[in-house]
Amino acid sequence: MSTVPTHVPEADLRRGARVNQLLDDAPRVGLSALATFGLLLTYLFANYDISVVTITFPSISRSLGLHVTDLSWPVTANLVGYAIGAYLLGHLADRRGRLAGLRGTVAVLGASGLLTAMSWNLWSFTLFRFLCGCGMGAVLALASAYVGELAPKNRRGRYLTTIYLMQAVLLTLIGFGSLPVLDLGPAGWRILIAFGALVLVVLFLLGDRVIPESPRWLAARGQLDRAERITERLAARSYRHAQLPPEGPATVAEPVKDARTPLAELLRRPMLGRVALITGFWFFFYVGFYGFSSYQPLLLEGLGARPAEAIWLTVIGRISGVLSCLLLFGAIERFERRTIIVLSAGMTLVSYLLLVAGSGPAVLVVANLLFTFAIGIMVPPAFTYTAEIFPTHARGTAAAIGDGVGHLGGAVAPFVVLPVLSQAGAHWAMWTIIATMVVATTSVALGPRTKDRSLAEISVG
Repeated sequence: MSTVPTHVPEADLRRGARVNQLLDDAPRVGLSALATFGLLLTYLFANYDISVVTITFPSISRSLGLHVTDLSWPVTANLVGYAIGAYLLGHLADRRGRLAGLRGTVAVLGASGLLTAMSWNLWSFTLFRFLCGCGMGAVLALASAYVGELAPKNRRGRYLTTIYLMQAVLLTLIGFGSLPVLDLGPAGWRILIAFGALVLVVLFLLGDRVIPESPRWLAARGQLDRAERITERLAARSYRHAQLPPEGPATVAEPVKDARTPLAELLRRPMLGRVALITGFWFFFYVGFYGFSSYQPLLLEGLGARPAEAIWLTVIGRISGVLSCLLLFGAIERFERRTIIVLSAGMTLVSYLLLVAGSGPAVLVVANLLFTFAIGIMVPPAFTYTAEIFPTHARGTAAAIGDGVGHLGGAVAPFVVLPVLSQAGAHWAMWTIIATMVVATTSVALGPRTKDRSLAEISVG
């Protein structure tokens, strides 16, 4: 079966091309402030879950009577759930629409956060972290794909960076605010985790009146009338005080009404190579990232920090995440995404080496700030790049697989890092993490160029 229908009317091709052209050439993003706020909440609470579990692990361990090696089970269950949810919800987003995928991931993420806050032992905590992973699995990848499809070709990275900057500021404030809550005793960590259920507010914003369906997806599925209506509303904002561009040739991909399943196409050339590249990058990156960030307080303690200092260092590190977004805001559209990713991955290696080689609180602070700074620079272009190198009709599945299956690297991390940490010490654990990041740093450089190119151009070569 071919990827597109054999016979598509010329008029439909031109209508679909016009939808893509108006989105690509717009001087600004056409989403409303309320829509941007909804997307901000989506990113905020997805990253909030990751960060709050990190700083609450010591309290959770004491409250539930867990040993440090027990933490490998909930962490692994969460990441396995992440991979499963990524595929299922990414596939849903390609088959039923971006909003269907976002509704599913937000609903599961919010409900599972409440359940996690009610955990009573290791196995209930592990089960609820698995469910939370299913909800988290596609949220960042799908939201990034959605942003990429609605943003102009020279604004995709900057718009996403703006959202990351705002959520980085909020996460920093929440991080400092969480410290007094942790001091409340056994109830403290439960309150912090339950707070993440506020992501459910986004469900009320997902709809054509606020956060509309992706016109690119609608055009690719042959739903041209609805695609044009939404594009007209977006263009009314994005082309305010500007002329609409003249209609160009129908160079974009044809509508996909009866396409093979996205997974089947992704497992064939030429897309298979891109899937392997992106999945490999995320896999090795997450081994190192989760190997460090999930046990950051424990590793910092092993490297010489006192327990209270380790928690404070983890929270203070988020400040540099704000600074990195400020720097990235001016750079992400000036350089290739893959170049930024490689350079920032190299910075994480430097931070790890400082932690291993240095001594004293000053070195710990500098290395911790550098790590968070590097991750803050890497993540927005990495998610933007992951989404934009695949065609529209398979973008949700591909982006979710790349990030979701890549998270299996994070599932491997606790079974690698924790035994080394408990038996050989923090220094050897850090060397293990460094080895995985070296592989991740070199893999993504082989990907296609995306700077100032339309999504249709990128998807064909």
